[in-house]
Parts: sequence; structure tokens; C-alpha cells
Amino acid sequence: MSEQSPDVVLVNPNTNRATTAMMGGRLLKALADMNCHLQVSALTVAAGPALITGPEALTASAGHVVALVQDPVRTPEDAPMVVVAAFGDPGVPELRDAGFRVTGIGEAAVQAAAAGGCRFAVATTTPDLAEAICGLVARAGVADLFTGVELTTTDPLVLAENPEACREELDAVVRRCLAARAQRVVIGGGPLSDAAADLAGRYPDVIVEPLTAAAAVVAYSRHS
Repeated sequence: MSEQSPDVVLVNPNTNRATTAMMGGRLLKALADMNCHLQVSALTVAAGPALITGPEALTASAGHVVALVQDPVRTPEDAPMVVVAAFGDPGVPELRDAGFRVTGIGEAAVQAAAAGGCRFAVATTTPDLAEAICGLVARAGVADLFTGVELTTTDPLVLAENPEACREELDAVVRRCLAARAQRVVIGGGPLSDAAADLAGRYPDVIVEPLTAAAAVVAYSRHS
């Protein structure tokens, strides 16, 4: 991190820099919509896959996230707030244990979805991460309201290259979630944020977009 520290650092645990820029912009806009005008820096980890699709990559990415956030000049208490922008929240427990102010977009999203006692599901494109998502829900303390993970059928790397197909497959998954009596649906993935924003217009008060949920955590922390 630079000497002129931002207020918030978004860390992309995937190595796709275009995705980093998209997520940083979406977080900045969400904060501004909440009348929380903060300086956001969006950073990309130095190593790992362009898209995390399995548990091994998710586990390995935690070390890259922690290495990127740690600053030899500052103590954790003086560091900016950190938003980890992968749905499995890699590195969040380690950073929190080290004293950093941090939220993961997964944790923020499932807690927002469960607010008010609402039943919720997670719609996503990565079947190999379904078990990790269930673990995240349990750690967030909202498993009693969770109706499950629902998945798209096309390979996630193919969907990553075809935003329209990704959006339409997620739309079908959202409908399945609602048929299973979920009241809210989390779109599970930072790189899926644009699709989530589009789907939110189709399903008012249903879709939870993780970066917006994380922005709400950041905004609340600034006023608490």
C-alpha cells in the first residue's frame, strides 16, 4: 500500500485486473449511493487463477490476499478497511485475527440476505465451491435461514466469457430459488456483480449483490 492510504482497499483474490476494476467501481458507486464518499483503492493479488472455481484455489488464495494487505509501515489499526472481493472470503479470518478491519463479500451478502429473518438461497456458477459456500453460511451464523446453493449448468469459465449467457442462466437459477421458497437470492461471486445488478431490476427486493452488501458494512463501520 502507498503512503497516501485510501479509506477502503478492495482486494480481488482472482488475478483478472479487469474484474478488479469493475468491482472497485461498483463498490465506489454503492458507497456513494449510501452518501458515504470514501476513497477506494482496488488491488489484485500477485498470483493465482483468473477465476477461482474450486476449493484448492480458494484455500491457496488466502495467503495471496494476506500478503497483499499486510503493510510493514502501518499497524492493522491504522490500515484502511479491507473488502475481500471473492465470495468464499479467502484471507478474511486471518486478517481479522491479525487485527485488520475487514469484511468479505460473502459474509456481508449472506448476512444481508438473512436480515429480518428472511429465507435465502445462493445462486452461482461454480459447482465445486458449493460446499465452501455452505461453510461460509454456517460461519456467518445464518444457516437456519438458508435454503441452499443453486447452480448454473455451463462451465463457469465459459460463462465468464459470455455475460449475456451468464445473466440468463442465473435468471433461471433465481427462479428455481424462488420456487424453493427462498425470499432473497444472493448472486454468489464478485465477478458476477454486473449480472447481479441486471437481475436486481428484474426481481426487486429479492437479489442481494455482494459488493453492495459489503459497501453497507463499510458505511456502517464509518458511523459506529
